[in-house]
Amino acid sequence: MARAREAARLAMLIPDRLTIAAGRDTIVITDGEGVSQKLTTNGKPTRSSAGAIKVETKAKWEGATLVVERKFDAGVKITERYAMTATPRRLTVAAKLENSTLRGDRIRTFERVYDIRTP
Repeated sequence: MARAREAARLAMLIPDRLTIAAGRDTIVITDGEGVSQKLTTNGKPTRSSAGAIKVETKAKWEGATLVVERKFDAGVKITERYAMTATPRRLTVAAKLENSTLRGDRIRTFERVYDIRTP
């Protein structure tokens, strides 16, 4: 249960800002603390760890929306959909958190909105 709580906490970390750099088949997302995550957008899983918790990440494009799915070995999964809005210019991240270890409502949804600033 403690691993599931830690996985849910990690999945729900909300950075105050994001810097996103796009390459041909990769996206690098850096949070406000300087922690970067490189995503390969081919839909194939990559494995990493967050402390003692193993994470499998898949990223792919669905039209103009980047879909990132993270499965934590503690029964927690988060799916984030990154999309730009035109007016006003913003990045919206819609997230769905699923926790198979909880009783009752195991799905939570939330949305983060970032104002776009170009360098």
